[in-house]
Amino acid sequence: MLERLLITALLIGIGLAVYVAISRWQLHRAGLASGSLTTSQPGSYRILYFTTPTCSVCKTVQSPALQSLQSQFGGDLEVITVDSTEQPDLADRWQVMTVPTTFILDRNNTPRICNNGLANREKLIKQLAEIGLTMPSSSETLAAA
Repeated sequence: MLERLLITALLIGIGLAVYVAISRWQLHRAGLASGSLTTSQPGSYRILYFTTPTCSVCKTVQSPALQSLQSQFGGDLEVITVDSTEQPDLADRWQVMTVPTTFILDRNNTPRICNNGLANREKLIKQLAEIGLTMPSSSETLAAA
């Protein structure tokens, strides 16, 4: 019985190590590709969002969450949407494995976080806060409007 628990723990540990290694490798490769990314708002934080026209989760959950964030953060956040079917070379350069995929980029255009699959609004807010972009207070939001 103890042997089975140890084997299970070992397999879980190996799985986690492989996941972390793949995530770091993907961010490293994305960092190499980020130099070719053109942005309209220099110095802002960015979310690079890979989608396809047939992705229902993208249309119903991911896109509305990103639109909400972009309106709340205003000029501090730029969302760049990439259709992976129209730009497969860009998706390959960024090592996109599934849609939706979102990359959180800091002000220097460096990829800091990658979400393979759906990342809800709350998760994205936490990730943006981790790299330095905090939610504007309600008074700032009203003043900007």
